[in-house]
Amino acid sequence: MDEYTKLSIHNHFNNKSADLTIDRPIGSEAKFDLQAGYDQIKEAKSAGYQLLAQTNSNNLDVAAYLLMRKMAALHGIELLPGVELNLLNWTDESKVLHIVIVLDPNSQLLSFSKNLNSNFIVNGRYALTINQLCELLCDRRAVICVHGLKQDDRGLAGNPPMAQELLSMNTYFPVAIEDNRSFHKLSLEQHIKDFLTEEQVDWFEAAADISSVDRSTFDGLVSPTYMWAGASFDDLFYSVLMGDCRMVRKEDIVNRVSYVSRIVIEGGMGLRHSEISCSQGLNCVIGPSGSGKTLLLDILSAKLRNAHLSEQISSVADYDNIYDSYQVHLYGPSGEEIDASDGFEVVEGENLYNKVIKAYSSEKSELINDMGLGINSHDFTKLVTNFTVSMNSYLADLARADKARANAGDALAQAKSAARFLAANEVKSADTISYNLNPSDAAAISELDIKIQNCTNGIKTATEYFNKLINIASKNALSHGLQTQLIQLRDSFLLELETKAINLKSIRLAKTLDKRKRELIYEAVQTYNGKVSGQFQQVNQKKQVLIDKLSELASNLLEAKKTELCLLVPVIDKEAATRSISFVSENDIARLKIEDVRLSINDESRMREVFPSHVRTRATNGKAKVGEFSYPLDLTSQASNKSMLELFYKAGIKNGLVMNLPLEDVIEYAIELRDMTNRYRSIEEYSAGMLSKIYVSYFLDRTIQKEGSNTIVLYDQPESNMEKEFLLRTLGDKLKELRKTHQIFVATHEPLLVVNADANEIILANNDKRIDATNCISYENRSFVGAHGKRQLVESVASLIDGGTDAVKRRSTIYEGMIHR
Repeated sequence: MDEYTKLSIHNHFNNKSADLTIDRPIGSEAKFDLQAGYDQIKEAKSAGYQLLAQTNSNNLDVAAYLLMRKMAALHGIELLPGVELNLLNWTDESKVLHIVIVLDPNSQLLSFSKNLNSNFIVNGRYALTINQLCELLCDRRAVICVHGLKQDDRGLAGNPPMAQELLSMNTYFPVAIEDNRSFHKLSLEQHIKDFLTEEQVDWFEAAADISSVDRSTFDGLVSPTYMWAGASFDDLFYSVLMGDCRMVRKEDIVNRVSYVSRIVIEGGMGLRHSEISCSQGLNCVIGPSGSGKTLLLDILSAKLRNAHLSEQISSVADYDNIYDSYQVHLYGPSGEEIDASDGFEVVEGENLYNKVIKAYSSEKSELINDMGLGINSHDFTKLVTNFTVSMNSYLADLARADKARANAGDALAQAKSAARFLAANEVKSADTISYNLNPSDAAAISELDIKIQNCTNGIKTATEYFNKLINIASKNALSHGLQTQLIQLRDSFLLELETKAINLKSIRLAKTLDKRKRELIYEAVQTYNGKVSGQFQQVNQKKQVLIDKLSELASNLLEAKKTELCLLVPVIDKEAATRSISFVSENDIARLKIEDVRLSINDESRMREVFPSHVRTRATNGKAKVGEFSYPLDLTSQASNKSMLELFYKAGIKNGLVMNLPLEDVIEYAIELRDMTNRYRSIEEYSAGMLSKIYVSYFLDRTIQKEGSNTIVLYDQPESNMEKEFLLRTLGDKLKELRKTHQIFVATHEPLLVVNADANEIILANNDKRIDATNCISYENRSFVGAHGKRQLVESVASLIDGGTDAVKRRSTIYEGMIHR
């Protein structure tokens, strides 16, 4: 947490004698115990605090503060001057609100202390009016920290009518809320929201929320506050002004171990020697055109992944003549040099305007796919495939029924012939033997063969599925007892199946032997009959033919009837078709609206498109005549599909029917995107700029989500041609959110991204071109963070990106005047 400062800006240092509480009479002597203060400075050091404020009740002891500040500095702690004040409730002066004022240590502290005491004397008690407070602070910089739920009736919760006027002071002084838990602010909002304007409620929700030690011990604070900035008043002033994006609780900080903390560039070629400090959050590279902003991003890309930028705005496409990789050294937070082998993932933010304009003016599918909104038609394809398989099954069943009837006709003809022979050749002889085979023997063996095959298939399938279950249980570390039960159940199940298969094989063997015995007897009888009476031998043979063919006749008629009864005309379910398409990836940024599902064939032309291999204008062998179909053909109707399939069958198509039914010809759908008001609208209604707003948020989330946590985002001038509102509300907010978990480098001309996105580090690029050299590029820090957070740097930063602070002030004055008109 090198970039974070642990702070407490409300501390009494256990000096009750130095606190002039409201119940003490005016003129009471205040005495600061330096030894107690020194001891607590040491405690603060042990607890890791880096920024403190000395805030006794209604008393700023300047001498004691200066001595305490020197002691704190010896321990690496910055101590700021301040005071805890009683602010009179202007609706009920019997009540007071506790506020903490933290002052710039370079301001006139003695003057402040003297004026403070004068006001107390005038009031006759240790309390101030709001007007007196404003007069005290009007000529100096200060941070105001208001008690929220703390101390019951002495916080804002107990004085809600004071909220509006006090919080409006944020226009001139940064105002923070002091409570020991972050969720206290949510409770406080319920107490005071009726006393605030809508604009103030919005501000309050984003205001800095700070916990402080107050009168407790430094190691006893459960949820300490950290400031994403350095340990100075300038940083505190700026961070409270920026609100909760700079003030975080310990439990909210993501500790990152892999990021670029420092860049060292050796002089040579087109570069001058530069050393750049980098934040693990948002780094904005600024400078005039041609200064080398994009070059720095390219350097990072080349060093981290051995590849130049692919998404850049700069007109310079080749940096080979400007720098060499050996000149650049990147260092991580541990001080170790890093390179491509460290496995950093680099995500480039795309040029939003060019991306969206290109997609919008040509193929919107490109934008849709990039947003993860491509259509997954797998289920639709499966639906059509299953329908085609079912149509071919129907045709095959028709053929099977026809074949069974044809076989029955053949069997009947042969049975009739045998019967006529028997009627014409009635032979009776005491010496002949009448013996015939029972055709049910062969049928019984065939039935056993089917059962045995089912057992064999079952053994194979059960083994496969049981092993999958056991593997799942093992991978998910399910209980050993459960895994053992699965193994035992598998073994028992397979043993019973194998036993049944063995029994069936035994029965089949017995029946086969019995059948063979009867066949041998029949052969012997026929041989005998041939010796006794050749005529009778023929009669007995024809009798066997009659028995066999009658059995075959019955079997085929039964097969034909059963097949006809089981014929199922396939249809495509319209609801299933409606549900069969979805986005490639799940998200709530868009939804599919199904507008129409067309599952009918309305004319001959469409028929040839759907069945191009099976229909012709003039029927040929194996082709159906297109004019024979009755249009429209409804693929959701059994009656319609039955007539269509019977025509195909009549044309000789008994299998192999192929259907061409593309998704776009069947389902008409619209992609609806969620707009900034959370309303879904068709993508056709969006302008390129509106699409950009949605695209940037989703692209960054989706792209970074695919990478690991060791990700660095590089963005070259994302503001190009984009409207200010988008930069402020969409891109700026997105960058502020992403910086909590990823390091970001943005090259930009846009002050909204630098200031409103709250850059943690500002890197100034400069190209001091000379006659003897094409480029002479250097970089230096201009930052609000840590040692770089000095006021004198703000003017130079503003000059480069916003026309100077005077331009900002003039514009602000105009806007403020328009607001109050």
